[in-house]
Amino acid sequence: MKKWHEKSLKEMNQKNIFVGLGIISFFLILGIILFKLVLPTLAVSTTSFNNQCSLPLCPSGYSQSSLQCIGLTCYRGCEKVEKECGSYSTQIPKTSTINVVSSDKNVWKISPSLSLATNKCYQYQILTTFSVTDRSPNFFQSTSDSHEIYLKDNLGKVSQKVKCSSSNTIVLQSNWINIGKGTGQSVQGHGKYVPYAQSVCNAGQDTKGSEGELQVSIAYKSAQIIDKVYSESTQCSFECAKNSDCGSSKEIGGKYCSGNKVMQDYSYPICKRYVCSFETDSSEVETCLSSQICINGNCEDEENDEGTPSPGYIIKNNNCVYVNSNSVYDSLSDCQSNIIQQEKPGYIIKNNNCVYTSSGSVFETLEECNIELIKLQDGDSTISFPSSTSTISTLTIVISLFIVFLIIILVVWRLRK
Repeated sequence: MKKWHEKSLKEMNQKNIFVGLGIISFFLILGIILFKLVLPTLAVSTTSFNNQCSLPLCPSGYSQSSLQCIGLTCYRGCEKVEKECGSYSTQIPKTSTINVVSSDKNVWKISPSLSLATNKCYQYQILTTFSVTDRSPNFFQSTSDSHEIYLKDNLGKVSQKVKCSSSNTIVLQSNWINIGKGTGQSVQGHGKYVPYAQSVCNAGQDTKGSEGELQVSIAYKSAQIIDKVYSESTQCSFECAKNSDCGSSKEIGGKYCSGNKVMQDYSYPICKRYVCSFETDSSEVETCLSSQICINGNCEDEENDEGTPSPGYIIKNNNCVYVNSNSVYDSLSDCQSNIIQQEKPGYIIKNNNCVYTSSGSVFETLEECNIELIKLQDGDSTISFPSSTSTISTLTIVISLFIVFLIIILVVWRLRK
């Protein structure tokens, strides 16, 4: 029983290993498909700036931080760093409390001093509070029914303010003054009181004074100076980086004759110095047989003296073929002696790439083809050649994926047994 149990566990472990290998193989093949087929279509080429277009300079005050071209657009990144105030702290008051008497009326009292250090930012506010304790401190003095209180600062940033009230406690405060970066100066708050015999200030004469408590304060908030980075960018576009960006070759007009050859003119795109242009060239479509003549871009048969073509041999697909008409050679040996050279497999230039063909050889080696392609693509910023080593084709990937699926199905089938 124990041996059977160990055997079952061993078989189960083997099955788990097969399942794991199958899953790993599946995701490996899937990754290859994504890498070979999907990712290249999503990739956008990034190249260095090489005066492909007229790229504006950074705005005034900015310096260049990056320079690159993505696709057919070039970008200049620009930055500037400015000293700015960070977050302000909670307010901190600095207060002078003065017990005033009659002789202190209309006399400015001063708060403690605040030094505006140059390595910080500041906001401040001036406050004056007068609490009346005796409105008629002298026996022969009229009672002070109302009071005016004043405030200002020594830097002139807080304009003189005044408030009148008949209350026992009068409070006056300025708006918050935003200094920004400290100037190295010192600022102080100034405050004073003026008593009046009437309930409305300035409606009658002022009295000889009152007694009470006058508070003159300067409340402030401070912040650290930080570097803040501002970003801008400029850009420009250009027409092409390679010939294919300019389009494809096109036929110009119709076929025509040049001697006994059928010709066709073509217009093909050229990218030179990042600007598209088109050049024209003619290409031989076919060479008419010696028994034919070229008329209006077509090879047409010539008739013999009797008006009927004679049977005989012609060269067709690089072989001697006997036909009932269009005779060129009377004998097979005569025909074979006129086959100049068998076409050999090799490389030709097609769609801006070196392509291997089974016939029609132009270049015997890939290196020769690539050298000629470089000459034709003068002005391209990027030229790619196919690798001489074998690459994974789409068909190979699909077949491999199918095999992996079969392996997984077989493993699952065995597990069910």
